[in-house]
Amino acid sequence: MNFSRAIRSSAYVWEIGIILFTIAIHSPLGENTELIANLTLNIAIIPLAWFGARHYYRKGNDTPGYQLALVMLAMTIFLDATITVPILIMPYGGNYTTFFGSFGFWIIALEYVATVLIYDAYKQRQSLSTIKF
Repeated sequence: MNFSRAIRSSAYVWEIGIILFTIAIHSPLGENTELIANLTLNIAIIPLAWFGARHYYRKGNDTPGYQLALVMLAMTIFLDATITVPILIMPYGGNYTTFFGSFGFWIIALEYVATVLIYDAYKQRQSLSTIKF
């Protein structure tokens, strides 16, 4: 596994996700801005995770998808714990328990891991279809 590439890939996904979340939470689309921001991230995480996995595998790495998914998720949790919660959540009355204990966080994490696993399966299927018999 190329850890530096996996960390960069997950950092890209996290950074774009945070930007989208921040824009959505400050948008005047409705009264429940937290719900709107979470729904935005729920939708956006699928193409973002796909992009992150594609970025990682573009140099032809053979890392199993579950390993990449776990490293990318761990890096995202680390970035959330060190940057997102202290800077974006705590000033508005939140804390680590409410952030990491929320059902929405774990749904997004599950989507993230599932998308990376699906990308890996897709990549393997594509490579098998190019084999000539």
